[in-house]
Amino acid sequence: MRGFVKRHSLEEVIEVLKKRIKIIGKVKLPFDKSLGDVFAEDVISDRNVPSFNRSTRDGYAVVAADTFYADEVNPIRLIFNGEKIIPGVPPKTEIREGYCSEIATGSIVPRGANAIVMIEDTDIEGKEVVVFKPVVPGEYIMHAGSDIMTGEVIARQDGIISARETATLSTQGIRTLKVYKKPVIAVISTGDEIVAPGRKLREGEIYDTNSRAISDLLIEHGCIPKFMRIAKDDYQEIKSALDDSLKYDMVLISGGTSKGTGDICINVIEDMKDSEIIVHGVAMKPGKPVILARIGKKPVIGLPGFPTSAVIAFHQFALPIIRSMTAQPAESKDQIRAKASVRIHSPKG
Repeated sequence: MRGFVKRHSLEEVIEVLKKRIKIIGKVKLPFDKSLGDVFAEDVISDRNVPSFNRSTRDGYAVVAADTFYADEVNPIRLIFNGEKIIPGVPPKTEIREGYCSEIATGSIVPRGANAIVMIEDTDIEGKEVVVFKPVVPGEYIMHAGSDIMTGEVIARQDGIISARETATLSTQGIRTLKVYKKPVIAVISTGDEIVAPGRKLREGEIYDTNSRAISDLLIEHGCIPKFMRIAKDDYQEIKSALDDSLKYDMVLISGGTSKGTGDICINVIEDMKDSEIIVHGVAMKPGKPVILARIGKKPVIGLPGFPTSAVIAFHQFALPIIRSMTAQPAESKDQIRAKASVRIHSPKG
């Protein structure tokens, strides 16, 4: 029944946490298993993308100067050299003035050609290609390295790997990536009235919603949750659950964090070997009775038992720790000024 002797501000608590958190380590993962992880180093391109001058239209590879002044009334005639260039097959014939090769979208532009005339702007008459519209040098050609150049940084350390990054990295043929380890986080629910979903409720009992909500929040933020058990409001049960959880990177325990008769989590944590209570009670509502502690080198957070309070406390305290453990920057949040529709009464402090 010690109460909250001093309730710290949110800002004070976050500063205290930052001083105690260390990055949990790095690991190499197969590229196709890395979605949602965090880059542990910059990724540098080792090749141009595309690696060749590429046609972006179906048409004819030409010397642009041959088409100057062409129009519907006075078309230009070029000699078709007979080659039809398709994607993935290197062209065999160099383009000389007055000649052209047929080319498909995505194909290698042959030597000598510096533009593509769209097939819609041409006609065929025997062995000649009739051009009705001029092109300028470089028209409808994607030059080597125009998307990505060799030596370019294509992914930054501490960035989250999303579908955008995997698409870019796929162009490099990458097979493994160095990423920060995903934190494995133990989840414990406490309370005599808490029962697992699926059991028939007796009077006074409620289903455990916190373990599911917290586990799913952890997955959403790139962690691996390990649900331990529902512990009754019993010293030995809670201590046993905590002992079993310390093999993981962090512990989240919900319920039993306040100052009531059955709220004994603070006692259990205090009594454990090499433990430190960093904060018990924060000037925040909901979520006031949060516990921030460590046992050995493992962060332990006691979340309030009320589900809304638990989720809010998770976002305010657990998430900054998780982001620090994986070297992610603080979560950016936008603020707007708004007028409340009803009066809000906030207790002093």
